[in-house]
Amino acid sequence: MAASHSSSFCHDATPHFDSVPLRICEDNWLDRDRLDETRLYRRGSCRSLGRGSVVFVFLLLAVCACVAAKLRVSPLLARPQDQVSLHSRRHHGSGGKAPKLEGSCQRPRPEDPCYQSVQWLIDMMQEHQVASHSRRHRGSSNMSLETAQSILFEHGLGGCRYRPCTSAEDLHKYQVNQSSDCDSALWPSECYERIKWVLHDGITYHQDWYPTLGKLSTHEEVQRELVSLGRKSCGLPCPAVLDPSEQLLKLSSDDYDDRPVDDDDGKKAHDDGNRLKPRGNVCAPSAPIQHLSSPVLESSTEDNAVCFRVLASQSVVTGSYDAHRNWCWVGIKHFGCHIHWPDRLRWQQMAADATKKGQFSSLPSLSPLGNANVCDQQVLGGIVDWSPDQLKQARAWFDEHVAIYVLSLPASTDRRARVNECMKEAFLEFEFVDGIDMRQPDALQRARQEGLIPDSFDFQQAQAEAYKQGMGTFGSIVGTVGCASGHFRAQLQGRKALPVRPLSLIFEDDVCPSHDLIPRLWRLVTQELPCDWQALSLHSKCPFGHCVSPHLTRVLPDTNEPKSRCYHGVNYGFYGMLYRMDEIQAVQKAMKRVVFDETNPLCLDVDVALAAVSDEVRYYAVPSVQDPGFLRELDEGSARVTINFQSR
Repeated sequence: MAASHSSSFCHDATPHFDSVPLRICEDNWLDRDRLDETRLYRRGSCRSLGRGSVVFVFLLLAVCACVAAKLRVSPLLARPQDQVSLHSRRHHGSGGKAPKLEGSCQRPRPEDPCYQSVQWLIDMMQEHQVASHSRRHRGSSNMSLETAQSILFEHGLGGCRYRPCTSAEDLHKYQVNQSSDCDSALWPSECYERIKWVLHDGITYHQDWYPTLGKLSTHEEVQRELVSLGRKSCGLPCPAVLDPSEQLLKLSSDDYDDRPVDDDDGKKAHDDGNRLKPRGNVCAPSAPIQHLSSPVLESSTEDNAVCFRVLASQSVVTGSYDAHRNWCWVGIKHFGCHIHWPDRLRWQQMAADATKKGQFSSLPSLSPLGNANVCDQQVLGGIVDWSPDQLKQARAWFDEHVAIYVLSLPASTDRRARVNECMKEAFLEFEFVDGIDMRQPDALQRARQEGLIPDSFDFQQAQAEAYKQGMGTFGSIVGTVGCASGHFRAQLQGRKALPVRPLSLIFEDDVCPSHDLIPRLWRLVTQELPCDWQALSLHSKCPFGHCVSPHLTRVLPDTNEPKSRCYHGVNYGFYGMLYRMDEIQAVQKAMKRVVFDETNPLCLDVDVALAAVSDEVRYYAVPSVQDPGFLRELDEGSARVTINFQSR
């Protein structure tokens, strides 16, 4: 529930005035996030107020009045370093590190976040990319599960709340069943499916069943509501999982001393060992620029024929058998990723479920994401225990470098209202960019005049070709052309605003950014993002390419699919896109060449188009499996698809 705006300097926690003096400091706000001190900040050094002070008495009475009224601090008035704390209390209980259960041991199960973290850490140890405080464990290419779990447990990371069990212990006596303690509610549990139903259907069609929930409710809020309603399918949510990479992984200078990196001027640059000094503050100079090729996915002739027959029997594909396409890969994409659109799954999970749902006897092992162990993990989107200094640096960097725009149709008033609420909770200033509704009179002509659509683009020919290729199943292309035009308009908006900032972040109007988006983006850009980048997706579904760091893939075209299909089926989503303003014209030139190719209307989808030209546009992406990550999708439906069907 949103905080009351009238409670602008109050929390509902009881202050401890008996043992702690109140101090006047810099920022004019009341810090109730620390249990050991109560501070009033005001621009500069602090001074203590005596208990006899008139100011002290006044403030004490004011705080007591707020507490009595059970009001909370408005997040709009909190300092940047408190944004994460407010978010943590709302979504994860107490926030911060999960409490360690010192007296209990447990062997993590494959479905537990801790198990994912343990496997990730073992892989990272093998690649010698671990922070210096863990180097006593380095050099062991066969680190045991117990050792990895012990490291994560020691630091309170990756959901590892229990110490590992030793062989000498009586497991029947000491091992804890985590399900009796909390419920992670991960896919494909009954609780997970119930939460998904509430968010998709329950709140929309049965609001009276869930009066405390709304469109902006999180998974954790729905789960707690289900528990309060006595639903047996769910237990209380587990404490938040902390991203295990934040403290344990650093791409140290040892890894790059002999690996030169090309800067934008073609010169060679070497890492100076300090990853917090990015070139121009818009990239990480120490991150290697890798020259990678699209993963090649191969199936035997026999497997390919079997996969096609299975897909055809379920009407997933029509037409005759084409031996040049990898039909097993088509099956994995369809049954593994496309029908799991709202789910945040790893490719390994998607492939296993594709075998089951597609009723394949077996599927060949295909790896659409090279080096997947590095970034294809849900826990890598976990929360981060940001320090006040990190938050201060992040806010200063963000304010100087990033402008935010939200693409939305002017008529979408309800969506815009929810966007406003989301942005306020994340402390983000932004500007709406009007989308383009091609159903409006002269909309196509105005888009041409604005330079968003080439004069040479033949809309009628593209529409006819789309129907010929079977795209009529998804309606006309009216909404899709409008969507593409709107994104091109938003991409250019950052060049018109004053002052011009080097980076533009564009959200669609059906997402909510994370409450700690600012430090997350600062960390990603300045510590992981290679300096050759031109475009970055903060939430990419069905990722294809190569993992290049814990939170990044280098997107590449899926050349396992025909060019005539625009390499379709992977790297979906323009939910949140970051662009370099000095590169945006080159990006648009490459995209428009394929988007407005009337002979290949599958490229009209801008996310598909950018992925298709990612061999020439240097495109990186955060895998959507990382949860909570940079953003969450709202169950708004697609305005583009709605317009397409209405215009058919």
